Amino acid sequence: MLEAGLSRENGLSSAIGKIQKQIIVLTGPEGSGKTTQGKMLAYKLGVPKVAMGDVFRELSKQDTELGRRSKRLFEEHVYSDISLFREAFVWRMQRDDVKQGFILEGGFRFTDEVTSFEQMLEETGNAMPIKVLYLRIPGWKGAERLLKRGREDDTEEGILSRLTNHYHKLGERMSKAQKKWPFFMIIVGDKAEQQIHEEIMQKISESSQ
Repeated sequence: MLEAGLSRENGLSSAIGKIQKQIIVLTGPEGSGKTTQGKMLAYKLGVPKVAMGDVFRELSKQDTELGRRSKRLFEEHVYSDISLFREAFVWRMQRDDVKQGFILEGGFRFTDEVTSFEQMLEETGNAMPIKVLYLRIPGWKGAERLLKRGREDDTEEGILSRLTNHYHKLGERMSKAQKKWPFFMIIVGDKAEQQIHEEIMQKISESSQ
């Protein structure tokens, strides 16, 4: 929260330094720039970026039941189910780096995740204010970006499967999120990364006053 008497003339960077610990859920279709914006946001706010895709990749290298289930996600080009997501999320939340807040990149892929998110945070001792940012981009443009980045699991089949999963019940998920927490939509379009970042920071700053 901003300190009393802090004027807008002090600049956005001064305001950001006064924001209390919080969780920012950065969501949107693949290819919308979540990873780039998540990194910029994490750096500016001084908190870690938690990407569930990275969490599953880390788990998939482990010879455990959870690790083997995570590995199948990449082999079958599918999203996790809510049960697997919950286990992986709780596993990641045990680390001390998230205790003062974090950026959740790519969250809210399931309706059950939205409705049970606060409960999962409470179970892991990480309950704190939540804000939701949705990066909006046409699906075809996101797919085009994904094909260019050259990641091993970015096959046409894999991209189509993941984008289809993202848009499934999207309106229902975002409607539930809007009713529970501050919610902001950022239109990505052809904007420069820095312009998008500044829009995000402005939304976060204004909602914290």
